[in-house]
Amino acid sequence: MRTDMLQEFIVWAESKTIEAAAKEMHISQSTLSKHLIALEADLGISLINRHGKGRLTPAGVRFYNGIVDVMERLNKTVEESRQIAEKTDYEIIVWDPFIFSGAMRKLERIMHAFSKECSVPFHFTLRNEAYKTPSESLAEGLVDVAIGYHPFGAEGEAPQGSIEFDLMEEPLVLWCKKEHPLARKEQLLPEDLKGVPIMCSMELAHPLAPAITKMCAQRGFKPRFYRFNPTSQASFFFDAPAECVYVFTPELRNDERIRLRDDMVLRHFDDKTFAVRCCVAVRNVETNEALSQFRAFLADDENR
Repeated sequence: MRTDMLQEFIVWAESKTIEAAAKEMHISQSTLSKHLIALEADLGISLINRHGKGRLTPAGVRFYNGIVDVMERLNKTVEESRQIAEKTDYEIIVWDPFIFSGAMRKLERIMHAFSKECSVPFHFTLRNEAYKTPSESLAEGLVDVAIGYHPFGAEGEAPQGSIEFDLMEEPLVLWCKKEHPLARKEQLLPEDLKGVPIMCSMELAHPLAPAITKMCAQRGFKPRFYRFNPTSQASFFFDAPAECVYVFTPELRNDERIRLRDDMVLRHFDDKTFAVRCCVAVRNVETNEALSQFRAFLADDENR
């Protein structure tokens, strides 16, 4: 049963003549007559009194009274649905790191708190852009939010078109095979990384690599990164040659892939300044109301 036929029946029943009803519906009289006959056929009852007094049969009167209410509710529901559909559901794209860090954990808590405060409909989307650093992804507009890591004490420079907010400072740790020379070294210093290959995926851009490079340069040497293409994010933690090491933040200990590796050792550097200043960078785009509110939320120190 077509809703347009129901609406035509209502207009016809409320009009004085079929000519007036057809004119209001912008259809011909013959088309309206055919539709009314088809509606009666669909229902299997006679709605129109073609011989006695009144325009409607008793069944037609009952059908009219009921269908008017149904159509009013249907039209209201359709209009409300259209209004909801027209409301913009904003998206905030967050750069998804393949490593854990205290800063990322903190950002997750901030995102959860913001979800309760935002006044417009929105959703977060996690995305990792292959072969691109967080800064590159932000500068190119591929993501809206990313964690940035700067050398300990350094101000750093926000990616182009974005604003940075401080989150925390985190030390760096070393993760390597038990038999690796650095695993047995009594006092571990950043200078011990000189010449040692540090795992750095080519496909999943290491977010700490720029900061590590700068901090090593401050100590007079250039780090040697062992770059490879993992078959998956998980494989990043299993494909390291014996001479390679990982350099991450301590939060990595909470990753099950780390805790279950009995053949590996996690060690802290004795140099406490071998650490990163963690910031959250947000794109400065005014067309995204949810993103604008998120920047304002981060600007309040109490929310961080």
